[in-house]
Amino acid sequence: KFSYLISLDDMLSKFSKRSVQHASKLTKTQKGSGSLLNRFVYGSKIASTQQAIKPTNFVLKQYARQDPQNLKYGESRSPFPVAAVFGCNGFIGRYIVCELARVGYQVIVPYRYYEESIGICKVMGDVGQIIPINYKPDNYDSMLNICARADIVVNAAGARGRKLFDHNPSFSNYDLPVAIANACADTNVSRFIHISHQGVDELSAAVSMRDKWRAEQKIREIIPHSTIIRPNVVMGPEDRFLNMYGTMLTLSPNVLLFNRGRPVVQPVYAPNIGDAIVEILRQDHHSEIFELSGPDTLSHVDIIRYIAEVTQRDYTLKFVPSIFSRALAFVNEFTWKPTVTRDYVEIFSNDLERSEEYPGFEELGIIPAHMKDIAPDILSRFNENDDPYRPPEITTTSIKSEL
Repeated sequence: KFSYLISLDDMLSKFSKRSVQHASKLTKTQKGSGSLLNRFVYGSKIASTQQAIKPTNFVLKQYARQDPQNLKYGESRSPFPVAAVFGCNGFIGRYIVCELARVGYQVIVPYRYYEESIGICKVMGDVGQIIPINYKPDNYDSMLNICARADIVVNAAGARGRKLFDHNPSFSNYDLPVAIANACADTNVSRFIHISHQGVDELSAAVSMRDKWRAEQKIREIIPHSTIIRPNVVMGPEDRFLNMYGTMLTLSPNVLLFNRGRPVVQPVYAPNIGDAIVEILRQDHHSEIFELSGPDTLSHVDIIRYIAEVTQRDYTLKFVPSIFSRALAFVNEFTWKPTVTRDYVEIFSNDLERSEEYPGFEELGIIPAHMKDIAPDILSRFNENDDPYRPPEITTTSIKSEL
């Protein structure tokens, strides 16, 4: 497997005359097939020994980390030229890549298995602005190779609950974020942003929430100036929130709810998280925890009623005991892509609301989107009596914020 940064011609065309002269001078002094320039700019295989990592970081810092004034796209000028987004092919990660590329960042999109998995990210920027690089989660050198090329690193990798053949459920929520933080510390990355979740607690009944809390503490210990983002339940075209309830109403009018559907959530729109990261970098926030929640506070009963009204479907609420819901979630974990897991039951058995202790969208100057403005487009394909690609007209809703 090979890793590429960017071709030398494309890179030289983006930077100033001073960078061109510096690059040509360095090219003349480091010729030959075994030179570091040929190995790491032209894409030779990365050496796995620790001896090769140290000079590699020096060369990558000279080439990848350029003067911010030399990188310009349109009228926007980025405070940091290169950003890396781990978990870029996930639900939240792709929106972070889109927003960073929109404001002018050159974005590295690490992928694990095959490059086609991050194909959606390649069209989010100009030619040469989105850079795919392969890495292995169990290979620390491959993470060093990516972090050494970036000035800011965003970790959006994570999992909620167990799934089939997942022998180490804590890997994505604790081991991988800590390894990325260590790689950032070893390569002197300027900014590190970690995506966590609201409701993390050391004593949480959900394993994923306990792992995310431990990861936060360890990351703050490794990089004291790191920024932690705790989003509420996230909604969007590819979410497992509105789409899950829409699928349930499509399959059966009987909707199963645990804890009588009383716990409340504040759904946040996925692109707003990308906007928040851009503003955090622009306003230069350090060593802070941000809790990102939407403007609507809804119970699960309110959400089901609203989805049923948008999709024009009949429904009947069936409240199940907590023990029975946990048993069903345990069985569901043996499916290929489980939607409801034991961690899901534990997380949504309690209220997920933003606390006043930490800043949010208001402090960043962002107006988050309401669910009534986003949900009709997402749920249009579940509509029973209308064209699935045309959202229905809504006259009344059951959202509390409108009552």
